[in-house]
Amino acid sequence: MRSAASRTLRAITSQNDKKFPSFIFNLQLQLGTRIALVNGKHNKLAKEKGSAENGGKMTKRFLMVAVAVAGMFMGLNAQAADVPAEKEVVVGVNDAYIPSGFDSTSDVFVVVNGIFPNGCYRWSRADVAHPTTSLHEVKSVAKVSQGMCLMVLVPFTKEVRLGTIGAGEHKVRFMNGDGTYLEKGLVIEE
Repeated sequence: MRSAASRTLRAITSQNDKKFPSFIFNLQLQLGTRIALVNGKHNKLAKEKGSAENGGKMTKRFLMVAVAVAGMFMGLNAQAADVPAEKEVVVGVNDAYIPSGFDSTSDVFVVVNGIFPNGCYRWSRADVAHPTTSLHEVKSVAKVSQGMCLMVLVPFTKEVRLGTIGAGEHKVRFMNGDGTYLEKGLVIEE
């Protein structure tokens, strides 16, 4: 007794004998019986084990390997598409060095240093704000890449330019991401 799928397959192949070139095309039917089309003719193959004449085990292994390789490539492409490029975060500084000897015509700079928590962080920039004439805020910004990271502490040291500022005593606040800050004094001569 033939199944409906087998009858349909036989009808398709008899009508389109010239469209099927000389290759093996396997179909898995509902009951687990495989039908191979060889040059447009059908042969019923053994259920799961295959037979010596058709190499059923080899065909099954080949299909399993092909599906695994295709799945691997699809998974890699999907993973690459899902990973956002980078995001920026404000990082804290451990210490800051403020050189002396600046006057009101000098381009003032400070040197900040700190430690990134892992290898996915890298220095981006420092945002400098001047809320008042004597208060200056520095936010250190790092880019963080998403994905696998080396779990090591990564030190950084960067020079940050504050620009030209007026004579007098100034406060420089190095802002952390959580609202806390490190404050240092700066004296600008006439």
